[in-house]
Amino acid sequence: MISVIIKNLIVKGRWPILFGLVIALALAVRIPRLLKGHSDELHTIGRSLNIIYTGDLNPHFFYHPTGTMYLCVAADILALASMSRDVGGNPITGGAAPLDLIKSEIPNPVLLSVFETPQTIWWELFRYRVRLMFLLLIPAQIGMLAYLGQRLHLCPPALAASIFFALSPESIYDSTYVAVNTSTGTFCLLAVAWTAYFVCRPSAVTLRAWLFRLSVLGFIGGLAVACKYNAGTVLILAMVYGMLTLSDLTTGGEFGLEKMLAGVAVILIGMAAGFTLLCPYWFKELHVFIHDVLNQVWYFKVGHKDYNTFRPGLPMAYIILRCIGDQYAWSGMLLTVVAIVYCLRSGGLSQPHDQRVIRVWLPTLAACVGYLLLMSNQAVFFARNLSILWPSLFWCSAVAWWMAARVFAERQGLSNPKQFCRWVLWIITLLCLLEAHVLHVFLIPGREWWRASIWSF
Repeated sequence: MISVIIKNLIVKGRWPILFGLVIALALAVRIPRLLKGHSDELHTIGRSLNIIYTGDLNPHFFYHPTGTMYLCVAADILALASMSRDVGGNPITGGAAPLDLIKSEIPNPVLLSVFETPQTIWWELFRYRVRLMFLLLIPAQIGMLAYLGQRLHLCPPALAASIFFALSPESIYDSTYVAVNTSTGTFCLLAVAWTAYFVCRPSAVTLRAWLFRLSVLGFIGGLAVACKYNAGTVLILAMVYGMLTLSDLTTGGEFGLEKMLAGVAVILIGMAAGFTLLCPYWFKELHVFIHDVLNQVWYFKVGHKDYNTFRPGLPMAYIILRCIGDQYAWSGMLLTVVAIVYCLRSGGLSQPHDQRVIRVWLPTLAACVGYLLLMSNQAVFFARNLSILWPSLFWCSAVAWWMAARVFAERQGLSNPKQFCRWVLWIITLLCLLEAHVLHVFLIPGREWWRASIWSF
């Protein structure tokens, strides 16, 4: 009797257990690397700590959006609170408070020099604690992938995407310091999760309900843009979702151009609201905001004279593809394209459940492709700029493999198509992991630093 109960609990809870193991794996390969830090923490830890020092919530700086900086303020406070026991701080006896101790050691936290070289032990401990707080965004993203699997009844592809994400070299590197890309990627994946939520709810048959859903997706997109300007391509997700669900409306007869324009307007209004929530001072210092944004655009269009600069267009697109290939193998990208083409040509995705999956998968893929096209037309390349894509891109690939395998199994009349899909998915996942983390390392040992493998950090 007890063995039966235990077996039922394992069967029912196997997916939470498996996703929990992936979260443990993701943390295990990241936590030991948290001590290194990065000079870019000047714009996150440095500027957020300066807000705490001065009490002025206006950063007077918009070269980078302020969303991650404001999130970092909360992480700073938690980190300082956790250091009270370490520094022996006791307000009653007059012991040194962590904030006073850090302030005496680092009176100006917006100096680049205090982030480029190791400083005092308490300053380094403080930065380490803040990184630990931000590292929690990685389990949050894996949790959202698990939610996608549960909502769309596609847990195996979601688990495969989680494994790729946990072991992605660039995701590992970019999450070992407080970077804008981790928070941006979290909001982008949150938009995908809300899309799945809307798709699995009853259809929006009224114009008001349809516009409300678009406004929510636009708002989340605005939160992402407030962390990274070029994340605006996530609005493509909302627009494609709106186009796919426009036919669900039952009011107003034919839907002309005015309905589409209303949808786009609502998305932009929602985006503006989300952006203003995490970047509230842009309109107060509009001249500074415009100057800094144009300066950022110029920087990415012109680039450096000596490093990280490539010719926009096909040469830059090739560099980006090479970087993606290092995350989950060239074979993973090739098989994704083959799977998509096969599904389209076979015409096998006609079941009601397939339509729900497509209404999430296609907008997500369109947003990923839009971002890659945007980055291909820049002159400056940083692999960390792609970190906002990894969980969404891996999920799109895994779902494409799963759906292609299912269509093939049904066309061949296999007796257990679901079991066949599992075998295909895990074989592809294993081969891609071996190629990305073993074969690439030994066959191409002299790769550029921005194509670093998981073993080189």
